Amino acid sequence: MPASDPRRIRWRGALDRAEHRVRFALGGIAIGVVAGLAIIAACNSIWALANGMGLGALWDDTSPAQAALAGAPYAMLGIVGIRTPRAWQVAAVLTAAFWGYYLYAILRPYDGVGANIGLGILMLASPVIIVAAALLTAAIDRVRQPPA
Repeated sequence: MPASDPRRIRWRGALDRAEHRVRFALGGIAIGVVAGLAIIAACNSIWALANGMGLGALWDDTSPAQAALAGAPYAMLGIVGIRTPRAWQVAAVLTAAFWGYYLYAILRPYDGVGANIGLGILMLASPVIIVAAALLTAAIDRVRQPPA
């Protein structure tokens, strides 16, 4: 097949688009990993400083799971291929809201009633809620775009 054959050019274009999608997905995953670690590091550090402990005091077996929960929305947005900046901004604001409330809950004085199960369930569901809100924002942005 000659290099100028239209089938070959279409195939090469499809490979270029697929490579671009994979690179974007990997970028989203990388943002998710970095954001998850940064969020958990910030929460753990603020808690440790507020309680007069060393910065590594709250790092335990659950910290990697918490980092995965915090970074999952960004990885999912990258995998799905959402490029709308407003969707990423919505994800960032909602992530800050969820983890800010988590930080508020763990900084309050212990009142002796046990674990906050509602907060645990909310934090487990937060990546789904954040991704759904970001996808809805991307869909709204797509509808509002003027035709090209």
